[in-house]
Amino acid sequence: MLVGEALRIGHDPGQHAAYVQSWIKVLEDDPLEIFRASADAEKMHEFVLAFVQTQVQEHDQQPETAVHNSFATEPDTLSAEAWTLHHVQNATLDNALQTASLEQIDRVIDTLAQMRPLNTENAFWSNHGLPQDIGALDAKIDAAAGYLIETRRPDAVLSVAFLNLKNGDADAYENDREAFRRASENALGFALPENWTGQIHIAGVIRENGVLREANLAEETPDAYQLYARQHTGGPDAATCLTTVDDLILANNLADRLAVIHAHAETNPYEKTARLARLN
Repeated sequence: MLVGEALRIGHDPGQHAAYVQSWIKVLEDDPLEIFRASADAEKMHEFVLAFVQTQVQEHDQQPETAVHNSFATEPDTLSAEAWTLHHVQNATLDNALQTASLEQIDRVIDTLAQMRPLNTENAFWSNHGLPQDIGALDAKIDAAAGYLIETRRPDAVLSVAFLNLKNGDADAYENDREAFRRASENALGFALPENWTGQIHIAGVIRENGVLREANLAEETPDAYQLYARQHTGGPDAATCLTTVDDLILANNLADRLAVIHAHAETNPYEKTARLARLN
């Protein structure tokens, strides 16, 4: 609330009861957590205000490349367009939208489409000024749009399908489950279990006589890595093997994508906000 007031973006108390309710459970388990949380909150408050002050200084020094208000929170069309253009030019749009919602992603995709054609007759460039190196900008727009359309948007659609499956009634269950399966295979190439907890386990494996076995990490270097999804039912160790990849970096990147997908499918608004904040 204090940060919102300082930055003049306000504070929405609509989830206040749910927020307090979640803290009641935390404090019942560990009353001292309030002191740790207060210390963390103070650090975050100082960091955010210092970061904003740095942005203000950079804006004064380099107004042509200043970072505009966040696309996620700024309703003004020109500011949203400038935000998108800034991240396209700096090749940072993928990171800036890592935890964006489907609505936000669609709005950015639409903004990228408005950037074409790259000429002064386009109203977009009348508002923002066409850069000299059109070829380089065109390639960056292609890269940004490709990433959003091929990866981030399918992931966001999957989150919506997962949320619908959780919130839907019994009559719609079969349709919601089928939509979730299709969205999962479209985004990831494999089906997520409908009772997935959000937890992902990565296991190194060895290929031996055409069969995969778990590697002894103390003595063996894995040939590949398998991702397992924890499930709500079937015991504490219940998990489904999702896929096998050849590289640990690819496995970790996929696990990160799955974490974002699950965060957006969180039914509790406070938990969703907390999960996305941690991922950011």
